[in-house]
Amino acid sequence: MAVNTPTLFALRMSEEPELAEGTTSPLTIACAPIDAITETRDFVVKFNTKLAYSKNGFAFGIASEIICGHLAEFFQLPNPEFAFIEISNAFKASIAANTRIPAHILEIINQNVHANNFGSQIIELDTTSPLSIQIYNPAQLEAASNVFAFDALIFNADRTLQAPNMWAIDDEFIMYDHEKAFNFLLSNQDQIEERFEFRTPTGTSFMHEHIFYPVLRKRDIPFNFFIGGVRHLVQRMKDNSFVCKTQNTCA
Repeated sequence: MAVNTPTLFALRMSEEPELAEGTTSPLTIACAPIDAITETRDFVVKFNTKLAYSKNGFAFGIASEIICGHLAEFFQLPNPEFAFIEISNAFKASIAANTRIPAHILEIINQNVHANNFGSQIIELDTTSPLSIQIYNPAQLEAASNVFAFDALIFNADRTLQAPNMWAIDDEFIMYDHEKAFNFLLSNQDQIEERFEFRTPTGTSFMHEHIFYPVLRKRDIPFNFFIGGVRHLVQRMKDNSFVCKTQNTCA
């Protein structure tokens, strides 16, 4: 299944670029595609050097964000627009010339010129925290079950009551922050086998900590929409694999 991730160029730092939340020191930056450079939009940018790395130096957190973004699109789950963010030498020079930019931000920019940085667009809608919902209506329950199933699929233990990592709008939930998905791949084989049992060191499933676990645990949720999506995804992967083999053979 061929998917493309666009590349946008960082153009201008926001007036208050630093975010109150986030352990990866993300910054808010106005970005645009090279063929429409005046059409800027604000993105939360996570930098290559600040995300998790595997032992061989692979930017694991960047890959997780990109893969999960495309999977969310496939399952038709609300997700901010995302892109690779190019930090150019010109942007670096403009930031360096701004005496109001703190030294630690300059250092981050300098370290990530021409690196694979990740950005997700800031949602400018009337969103609220999912923690503000007291009673879930049927549409919200269905949306919550889809988010719960999606996080189980990508092995994301980073959507909790302490860190929801999503917004609520109407009857939907807009997910973000997937840098810690698939983190069992950074572990050794014994740890991988333990994690696939969905158990934490205390003996409980990592999904027990999910923000929607208390809402869904006593309900009969069939997950019909999501299960159908998984079957369709598997079929698409099989079909595309066959096409590639046929093309290679013909070549």
